[in-house]
Amino acid sequence: MKAALGGRPGCRAYVLLPDYGKGARCIPETDLETMRRFSELRRAGQHLYVENYDAGDYFHSAVFGLLVDAGPRRFFTESVVAAGDWKDRLPDGNILQARGSFFFPGRAMMFHARRTAVSSVLLEAADCIGTHRVFRAGTAACPALVRLDNYFTAAMNLSEFDPLMQLPFFRWRRVFALLFSEVLGVSLARVEKAFDMTWQPIGTAGGGKRTLKPDRGNMEKAVERAVAWHERSGVITEPSGRRGCFEMIRSQNLKVRANLRMDAQMLAGLLLFTQGRRKGDRGRMRRGENLIRHMLDNGIQVEKGYARGLFKWFLDFGDGPDYVWANDTARGGLVMLKMHAQTGRGEYARRALALGDAILRWLGREGRHCLSFKISGCRSMEDTRTPGGFSENPIFYAEMASFLLQLHRASGREKYKRAVLKFARPIIRRFPKVKATSFSSNFIYSRTMLMLCCIQDLIGEDCSEKINYILDYLATLQHPSGGIAEPRINILAGAEAGVGIGDGSDSIADLLYCNNFFACALGVLTRTRRPLAVNRPKAVSIYRKLLRFLVNVQINSPDPRLDGGWMRAYDLEHGEYYGLNKDKDWGPYCIMGGWVMGYVPLALLSELGEPSPFV
Repeated sequence: MKAALGGRPGCRAYVLLPDYGKGARCIPETDLETMRRFSELRRAGQHLYVENYDAGDYFHSAVFGLLVDAGPRRFFTESVVAAGDWKDRLPDGNILQARGSFFFPGRAMMFHARRTAVSSVLLEAADCIGTHRVFRAGTAACPALVRLDNYFTAAMNLSEFDPLMQLPFFRWRRVFALLFSEVLGVSLARVEKAFDMTWQPIGTAGGGKRTLKPDRGNMEKAVERAVAWHERSGVITEPSGRRGCFEMIRSQNLKVRANLRMDAQMLAGLLLFTQGRRKGDRGRMRRGENLIRHMLDNGIQVEKGYARGLFKWFLDFGDGPDYVWANDTARGGLVMLKMHAQTGRGEYARRALALGDAILRWLGREGRHCLSFKISGCRSMEDTRTPGGFSENPIFYAEMASFLLQLHRASGREKYKRAVLKFARPIIRRFPKVKATSFSSNFIYSRTMLMLCCIQDLIGEDCSEKINYILDYLATLQHPSGGIAEPRINILAGAEAGVGIGDGSDSIADLLYCNNFFACALGVLTRTRRPLAVNRPKAVSIYRKLLRFLVNVQINSPDPRLDGGWMRAYDLEHGEYYGLNKDKDWGPYCIMGGWVMGYVPLALLSELGEPSPFV
């Protein structure tokens, strides 16, 4: 800091930063004489930006504006709210995120400065909830950037901006433009013009302009790039696939999540095998089947006891947690059926039949199940059926219905069909008055749509009325880009699993719980042999627009973790990946194996002539 004071008298602005490259975390307190000189320069009109200064007493904080505590600490929020002079100067809202910032946000204790017309908090870390604007106020806020006359002091490391961690991109760009402009005394228009040429968000296949058509060529490219993502991103643990495939790229830090999750890995295997077969790539076929074999050979399907035949949630090598989830276990069955169809191997058929019989035991006389259970915590199927534990929520039956009806077709055994009709008919009759979850209505409607379309196509049960109801609903939520926006979500006190917020006005599309399943369902519906009374023109129109959206928002990046992937949440109005990051690892920036990176390209493959996984 003393060296800074020795600069040229005509210097436009000082910028003081810790030596992060040498491991420094803050600028230590300096002597009083140096601080007196900085105080004089401030009163004389000098401009300065300082970051993470250890102002531990009132004199030091009075000069720079922030009083901090003794050391760095973590705060449980990542939301940054523009306040004061900047509150209304950011585009379309004042909420930002700073995920994983080095010091964010815990050093600022208070704004300790003489209030003047040009002194205020500009950014504050807060535990509020919001995507573009504060929807629900929090209980605490800490200054993160303050202005005191012409001095700007940050309690977070703004200088180490990370475009993958500080979002939304378009709003952080304005924050830095304002900061550059005011610190350096350069017009905002000039700074923003320079930023427009050099500062861009995560790239998408359509370049943010949504220009690609969902024609055969672009869908072929999208599928190939999605397959290549599995091979290059680091989720496949070694090139042959014999040691498995990790679950996803995490939302919180964009690192690999090291679960060997059954449905993510098996759907990845099915995708690689199918694409390899259709392209004559035997190496890719082996890699895909190795992923599936890795699961089967290591006990993913329970072999003994009351739960025999069911597929576990993820590969735990006997260390747990040994859970079975309804929708997840059914996905294992879908893969078994499709691999049997492609290879003719009897093992896949036997495993599918074992799963089907296990599901029927789980459903029991009531024809319903309990969503999930811990294998080692129960002694019999009766133990899984606790009082009040039965579910009628369609999100846990959609893939199960598809699997059992395909098993009925393959085996000719009526018991599988009867089981589906027993749980599905009451759900269909009551829909849309079904039990809500913590997610948005789209989560329920997308699974319901999938179940309805499979039932109508596979056995001719007329679900047209309810299908048309959902098509009308979708038409009200479909953005001009083709993505389906999130409606009002159900907010719980503890944690929100949605990526949209509040009243649905933030126009964010969810590709993990909504757009992916709608794409799969509409793919079945638009090619069904039994359209019955479905409004087919509306279905085709919605589907083509949705396919255009999916092709255009596939990520185009030099980063192999991202290239060819689809993140979970996409801001439809602003053309970038962004959303509420409250769903642990499955927040808006995750790239999820199976659910997104399996189902979306498999849906595109069905448009290219391959059978859908669901019929």
